[in-house]
Amino acid sequence: MLSCLASQFKYEGLTWKWQPKGSSKLVNLIPNGDLDIKMSSTAFSNNLTLLFNPISRNQSGEYQCFGSIRGGGAQRHIEFINVAVRDMRPPEFNETSLHNDVLSDVSYINLRCTATGLPEPSISWLKDGKPLNMSGIDRLDGNRWLVKRKVTPQDSGFYQCRAENRAGAIYANTTINVASGMLAPAMTTTHIVLISVVFFIAIVCFLIVLVYCKKYRAHMKEEKEMDLLTKTLFDKGQVDMFNPDLPLCEQVELLPYDQRWEFPKDRRTLGQGAFGRVVKAEAIGLGDQGQPLTVAVKMLKERADMSQRKALMAELKILIHLGRHLNIVNIIGAVTKNVAKV
Repeated sequence: MLSCLASQFKYEGLTWKWQPKGSSKLVNLIPNGDLDIKMSSTAFSNNLTLLFNPISRNQSGEYQCFGSIRGGGAQRHIEFINVAVRDMRPPEFNETSLHNDVLSDVSYINLRCTATGLPEPSISWLKDGKPLNMSGIDRLDGNRWLVKRKVTPQDSGFYQCRAENRAGAIYANTTINVASGMLAPAMTTTHIVLISVVFFIAIVCFLIVLVYCKKYRAHMKEEKEMDLLTKTLFDKGQVDMFNPDLPLCEQVELLPYDQRWEFPKDRRTLGQGAFGRVVKAEAIGLGDQGQPLTVAVKMLKERADMSQRKALMAELKILIHLGRHLNIVNIIGAVTKNVAKV
């Protein structure tokens, strides 16, 4: 089929002419048993098409399309194409590794198949009479060379190379048996599903741990800030908010801690007896002439909560605020290092 397409606004009167191969004569083409001529048009163009039924060798030559230029008088535009018609040749193998033989105990697949013909043959591959599944196969040289390095029992079978063009088709074949010692385990659907489930669970667990760690870090940061705030409020208090008209027990947290009552921890020696968390101890340097003084040390229990901690801190501030008195238990000193963690 040859088409001559021209703009309706520039050309008119399209015609085809033919100069046979080896001749100087130019022939006007008209429809006949070997050739049809069809004209089609759109709003912008005309198309004059030659249809061969079919084309043969004696129709070789130069085909020319003439178009008269609108408003150009006798001026014409010519486009031409040379057509060389050759007889079709059926495919012939010129190189193949398939020789109608049996290959046993193979550890890899290496198949090669090339063919000549006119038009050029296309190469396709079959296994056990069906199109070959190319998964895991390297295709080289335009599908003419197949290589598969990892084989499984499913790769055993009857292989065919098919070379085909309009003139016919030919086949080359071989039978392949995979080596028993080189079998690669095939992954079943169950294995794939199991691996996918395990992978999904691992991702979920990782995300859970990640979220937990993030929350734990945030909690520790918040707890550290609260400890710092507690220590600051314990030391400095909020005296500017203290109201002398209200009971002291309701404002004890507003009182500051007097550092003069701070007693060095290394100068305190705890005794053996204990009732709850009040223990007998010796305070070095607080007795007459710097002698050790027997005192009672009040501490929090091991698992004391925040309310118990605040109660002890409030009691300390009240005793400091009251000062020494003969009729009540007097405070000698306090160890407030790490008071927020007591």
